[in-house]
Amino acid sequence: MLMAKTDDILSEIKRILDKKKEIHKKDILEKFPQQSPLVSYVLHKAVQEGQLIKLGSTRGARYVWAQTRETKGLISKTYRRGEQSEEEIFLEIQEALLKKYEINENARHIVSFALTEMINNAIDHSHSEIMEVSAGVNHGTVRFTVRDYGIGAFRSVMEGRKLPNERLALAELTKGKVTTAPKWHSGEGIFFTSRAADLFRLTSGRLTLERRNGKK
Repeated sequence: MLMAKTDDILSEIKRILDKKKEIHKKDILEKFPQQSPLVSYVLHKAVQEGQLIKLGSTRGARYVWAQTRETKGLISKTYRRGEQSEEEIFLEIQEALLKKYEINENARHIVSFALTEMINNAIDHSHSEIMEVSAGVNHGTVRFTVRDYGIGAFRSVMEGRKLPNERLALAELTKGKVTTAPKWHSGEGIFFTSRAADLFRLTSGRLTLERRNGKK
């Protein structure tokens, strides 16, 4: 009987997370109002087993998927920032996705460099609890997105370099050699990644830096 109820709660968690990025305990209790202890147990076990990541604590706690998900040829996973290095995350993406496709060595090097640099920026600068990494391959084209919920790249540069606004920070990023953490890396990751990819887009707040290098 307990297992049936547990499975019902897990199904409800999956149903909600298919629609939302994160879930609170109260979201589940809307369907199971008399099952608070059991809901807590299921959430705790899912975190222990690596299915969910818990963010925050007590009443403000929320949960996101921790496992790699695949939909329509696109894989995605949510990581707690800092728990894994950029190289470890890239190896996961390569194992789960890139090995399934024939990608020439030059393209593989570009993807490796660009993806690890963007993850590195999220780890070092975003101040976000989590980041989402997604990647897909379609007709020989590799696409990936690194998303965090931190202060934003332009604001980070603005504050680090004491600039008056984020537009000037955006301009500084296009010049290269810009960093707010010089002890860790040169700050050229965004600059070179924006030139290595056919299409590069960095959105932070209301501003977007976009560069097209491929064929139109």
